[in-house]
Amino acid sequence: MALIPGRGTKEANDYSERFTDYFGGFPPFNISAFLDNKKVQVPVPVPVELLADIYEEEDSVIALCDLPGIAKKEDILIDIIDERHLKISAVRDPGTEFEGKRVAQKERSVGRIERTITLPADVLIDKTQAGYKNGVLRVTMPKKTKGLEQKIDIKFED
Repeated sequence: MALIPGRGTKEANDYSERFTDYFGGFPPFNISAFLDNKKVQVPVPVPVELLADIYEEEDSVIALCDLPGIAKKEDILIDIIDERHLKISAVRDPGTEFEGKRVAQKERSVGRIERTITLPADVLIDKTQAGYKNGVLRVTMPKKTKGLEQKIDIKFED
């Protein structure tokens, strides 16, 4: 009779194998693998998604998106998928500033970035305006007037 429930069962053996594979053997596992500087890898930062602030005004929805490093207008694509979804894509040019140089640290992302944002209100696609200044894209989208919110003047006769 086993003193520890489940010991010796297939389930316990599976956990033991996983533990051994993960730590390299137990007891004792090989701690030198964690301390050997040649084997330690510094985590590479994951590129941050396109950051955006979305807010509403009385008659429009505004999106402010951080897009530093965009060289030309053609590198940004704004698409209003439907009345509630804004899709922004951009391409950052990798440039040639590091060619032939030993790079000590590189954190800025290059290449294509893309994000789809759900908007807080229905917007008009054809009246949307956008501007880019100092690395910030500003998209102004007029709100769609809903049928129930429209005021209709009633001619009242006595």
